[in-house]
Amino acid sequence: MNILNQNKIRVGIIRGGVGDGYETSLKEGGYIISCIFENLYPKYKPIDIFIDKEGQWHISGIPVSPSYLLHRIDVAWNSSHHSYSNVLNNLSLSHISVPVFSNFLNNKDRLKEHLKEINIKMPRHILIPPYQEDIDGPKDKYIFRKAREVLEKFGGPWIIKSFTDVSDKGIYVAKTFEKLMFAIGELASFDKSILVEELIEGKKAGVHTIRDFRKQDYYSLFPFEHKDDNVFSTGNFSSTEKEELLNMSKNICKFLNVENYLLTNFVLNKNRGIYLSNINFSPDFSPDSHFHKSCEEIGINGHNILEHMLKKSLSFNK
Repeated sequence: MNILNQNKIRVGIIRGGVGDGYETSLKEGGYIISCIFENLYPKYKPIDIFIDKEGQWHISGIPVSPSYLLHRIDVAWNSSHHSYSNVLNNLSLSHISVPVFSNFLNNKDRLKEHLKEINIKMPRHILIPPYQEDIDGPKDKYIFRKAREVLEKFGGPWIIKSFTDVSDKGIYVAKTFEKLMFAIGELASFDKSILVEELIEGKKAGVHTIRDFRKQDYYSLFPFEHKDDNVFSTGNFSSTEKEELLNMSKNICKFLNVENYLLTNFVLNKNRGIYLSNINFSPDFSPDSHFHKSCEEIGINGHNILEHMLKKSLSFNK
């Protein structure tokens, strides 16, 4: 029987797991569970699949092996690490996961080099490994040395980010060498790598693109503008800017052969053109996200995209 014709489709939402991003995974998976319950139930029944930090899988608080999923769910949404998609593939389970190659593209050097082929520009950057006293020596000398390495590679202003989950403490902007040193010193305490990027001034834009939607291979929603106070809008873009953003987003999706969804974030600088700042393969289903607002601009809701992706996965793997 075609699964899509069942009275109730069981959707397993996998969250948690070993490694970085544990808390983010719990949160993102929770939003998907809520979205299904509030908008797609009873046709779709969400099943919470929790993986603890030791790698043990649980359903309803009961420890299970991954093979237990075979007769308990029809499709999985993997909000955890992309490596768990290998487990789902081995079980021949339909699933939606961040692509395995995303780990390769998380390295900005690799992403920048990869996208050169389609003439996509990205800001210059340098990655500073976590501070280790026994290797790096006194912290004050380490901070000065790393700041000087940045300055020798490219001038300010800079944006300095830590890979910590503490988002409100993980980002600094520096316009002087002294401020750059201060930011590196503050972020070194998190024991995480630090990314220092060339700060490109201009409007911040984002585009959500969905695969195989509305009879298009890649369908892009209207570009939205992201302002520094976290206010999102459809943006004050000229027709030329809008066309360029949409074309670049679709070209990136095609080049990367994106299977389901891609968020492309850009900075528009009047003199230097459009720069890609980052990409994300997971829609944000939190209630007030710019993803939901962008969907409303074309007369749909975020849960329509969620259902589209579930149907696509089930149809592809039936």
